[in-house]
Amino acid sequence: MRMFPMRRRTVALLPGLAAWILAVPASALDVDLSGKVVNKSGAVVAGCRVGLVHQPGISATTLANGAFQLSGATALRQGMRAASDPGLRGGGFSFRVARDAANEDGSDVDARGRVLTTPPRKPFAAGYQIPDQTLRNPTLAKAAAFASAAPVDTLIVSCSDFPDRRIAVADYAGKLGSLKVSKPNIVYIMADDLGWRELNSYGNTFTETPNLDRLASQGMRFTNAYASAPVCSPTRGSLMTGQYPARVGILDFLPARTPIHLDTAHLTLAERLRDAGYETGMIGKWHLTGYASEGQVEMGPDRHGFQEVISTEKAYIAGGDYWFPYSWNPALKQVLPDPEYLADRFNAQAVDYIARHKDGTFFLYLAHMAVHQTLAAKPALIAKYAAKPGVNGSTNNAKMAAMLESIDDGVGMILDTLKALGLDENTLVIFNSDNGGVTDVGDNGPLREGKGWLYEGGIREPLLVQWPGTIPPNTVCDVPVITADMYPTLLEAGRTARDPRQIFDGVSFFPRLKDAKAVMPARDLYWHYPVPGPGPHGAFSAGAMRRGDWKLVQNFVDGTQELFNLKDDMGEKDDLSKTNPGKALELKTEITRWRNGLHALMYPGQIQP
Repeated sequence: MRMFPMRRRTVALLPGLAAWILAVPASALDVDLSGKVVNKSGAVVAGCRVGLVHQPGISATTLANGAFQLSGATALRQGMRAASDPGLRGGGFSFRVARDAANEDGSDVDARGRVLTTPPRKPFAAGYQIPDQTLRNPTLAKAAAFASAAPVDTLIVSCSDFPDRRIAVADYAGKLGSLKVSKPNIVYIMADDLGWRELNSYGNTFTETPNLDRLASQGMRFTNAYASAPVCSPTRGSLMTGQYPARVGILDFLPARTPIHLDTAHLTLAERLRDAGYETGMIGKWHLTGYASEGQVEMGPDRHGFQEVISTEKAYIAGGDYWFPYSWNPALKQVLPDPEYLADRFNAQAVDYIARHKDGTFFLYLAHMAVHQTLAAKPALIAKYAAKPGVNGSTNNAKMAAMLESIDDGVGMILDTLKALGLDENTLVIFNSDNGGVTDVGDNGPLREGKGWLYEGGIREPLLVQWPGTIPPNTVCDVPVITADMYPTLLEAGRTARDPRQIFDGVSFFPRLKDAKAVMPARDLYWHYPVPGPGPHGAFSAGAMRRGDWKLVQNFVDGTQELFNLKDDMGEKDDLSKTNPGKALELKTEITRWRNGLHALMYPGQIQP
């Protein structure tokens, strides 16, 4: 007779490997295991033998996609007992994973998937908590007490491509908690139109960004991080899809009335993380759809995997509306005292989201509408910067600096909240921009041009990433990365397998986050920005690519092209296409091949060099 109904629970063994168990604390155990085996790099492993230690008849070999299925009834092996763990609130059991000849880091997790900081445990020792509601139920509590003393089974996984590696999973019978591998929370903060050198950590001495400096000192600062486009919508689409805008089909910022929107056929970053157990939330600027208020089909973030959407736009947002009430969403209720400033609202709602989801695993996408023109900031902060030496209307703009300080305040609030809640060591925090700064009000440093241009000032952006204990503090990465890389990087960081239905142009740079000296495969970066007429801020319709230190910029209006060596000339002052025609031809041939392969859109009359 069973002491309590069979319960199905999830045990995550590796990223991409999930085991489903029907646990019966009696003399036999009904086993129903299914999942997928992946190797250290996250690739699926075919031909991996999966079986039970003392019941060799219950085994299987993984298929070409790494999947396996085990089922059957097995006798419990005597002498194996679940150990109590006094470090868990409300009592609990230990769940032990032992691995030979492996170098991966272990993680301690509780029933909610949060890292346990006390008491310290050896790698691959993990504890699981019996839910409070179970302890309060006399029948279930009795069953749980029996399960904690019952002998249990052991599952062995050995992979054919790693013959020296065996994964032993013990004590999986009788668990009443929800067992899952620890995944980091993810907080992704995107500024709008922030120039490459606006932050102190990138050399600016006029703005004041102490919290972003803290983020840089506690994590990694990138010097060659790129937006996938020189304007907002294509870059944001690239973030959600892991693809170049030329593949996504959103090539320019979306105007007030447009039938264009991010296709729901994509399996977005938010959808993939949601399906992997993340709680997904989004605050702020979406700008990947037309709007019902404009008579268009509206495909907001709620249609792309975000379970909770907060303060996003319902109409065009480029008018510089930063004070409550907001024309881009009149339905929003005031949440801060008068006068409510938009960046402050977003910051407060981000902190609130984190606090409300502290017991889960969450992905928060905070997309500020600042520092986008038309500039507007809190009067006291404007006055502060207007009184500073060196103030001017462009690179040291008082309104720009004031807006950035409000964003910086929010970064500080988020970092402080994560630390106060004990989440900082299990939270990956990313800060970057959607494109370069507008040249007449922003600071792109020595880079050429700004927003709208495929010169460096339009696409090179600040990027800061922090994850204490995983990313070494105060490190700098010079390897070129691009917005399309974020999707696969966050999946790897979040121990979440890719879905083969979503094609990626980006690659994961997670190995670089863990080790600034890790070798990354060389690859090319591409941009495609065809505009039907003069582009924003005086830019011309163009394409570009980077290969190593070399960069090619092609003008689709007159068919000319320029070649630069960014190592020697990051300001792109010296065109080397005439003095180095071989390299120019090499890059021209490659970018033409790339464009043709994606059937990249070109407007009538435009010229491919």
